[in-house]
Amino acid sequence: MAVFIPLLLIWLVIVYLPFAMRGWPSFLGLCAVYLGIVTGVGWGVATFTAAEVPAFLVRLGNFWLDFVVWALPVPILARAVVLSARSLGLGGKGLVLLNVVGILALPGTWFGKAAFDRWERRPAPAECTARPILLTLADSKGSVPWSNALRLYLGSDIRADGRYLFSPEHRRSICRDTSNGAERLTTSALSVELWNLPRGPCGSPESQRWEELLCTRRDAGALRLLPHDIVFFDPEGIRLGDFAIPKAATDESFALAEGERLVLAAGPEGGTVKAVCQTEPAPNGSVRCQMRRDVGAGVSVYWDLYADPDVLEDRLLKAEGVANSICASIFNLPGCTAAASAP
Repeated sequence: MAVFIPLLLIWLVIVYLPFAMRGWPSFLGLCAVYLGIVTGVGWGVATFTAAEVPAFLVRLGNFWLDFVVWALPVPILARAVVLSARSLGLGGKGLVLLNVVGILALPGTWFGKAAFDRWERRPAPAECTARPILLTLADSKGSVPWSNALRLYLGSDIRADGRYLFSPEHRRSICRDTSNGAERLTTSALSVELWNLPRGPCGSPESQRWEELLCTRRDAGALRLLPHDIVFFDPEGIRLGDFAIPKAATDESFALAEGERLVLAAGPEGGTVKAVCQTEPAPNGSVRCQMRRDVGAGVSVYWDLYADPDVLEDRLLKAEGVANSICASIFNLPGCTAAASAP
């Protein structure tokens, strides 16, 4: 407290000093001083390391950058408005009132921004999120839960058409597009980010098997052994390069490039995972593998992972097992039940 109060007083003096300037010459002179300080601090940060500058200057620079720079524009603009109004003939109570408004502009801006942020983060209607999201992908109909790990894409523009379920804004957008969950959402792709740990409590009766997988492995670090994400997509509805998806299924007809090989991992129940992998390990000893195949009704699935060559087939089977579990929870397609090792 003994340090906080003096710093607060210094901050108030610096930030509100423009209102002590009686006219344009002194006000513009102060602005030039502020600009010189901003330029000097920026130049110092770009030119020197903290070890090369006296400690007190480092502390002053940090104080300026962390607490002053972002607050200065509002009182400077407010004072400029007051001086402009006075130059145009405003005086008396009107000028006093305008000064008060200018002084209150900074806290008003903060409170306004805080209120706007709360408004932007407001949740989607409970009526909507109580239902699963009904969707159509290519020629297949399915449904997905409101999981933070899910990302839905409504068109070919990955940025403009992406809807991320961890975002309250995107959740509200989905509710608007589906009339609060009553209508189907037309999608071009959806991805499940397996490395994205659930933010809510685990063990919900409505949780899918793959959601519980994220919960049970959240402390073990085993999620890193799985693909970062698994993408279900309409090949005609997206730009494959946006997702780094190969142009064809990774099977015997795939056109292998130099440094690639086709790996076949046979599951215990007769299914085979077909992936294109690097022939030579990276410096960390792992190889990258990509898997793309059709699951039916115009829907394809893609994932990639990095694995040590010694455990490559086991990792491929486990990844495919997770992909099948997710697929079967969303769609009723024959390709979702392809045999593979359980995750």
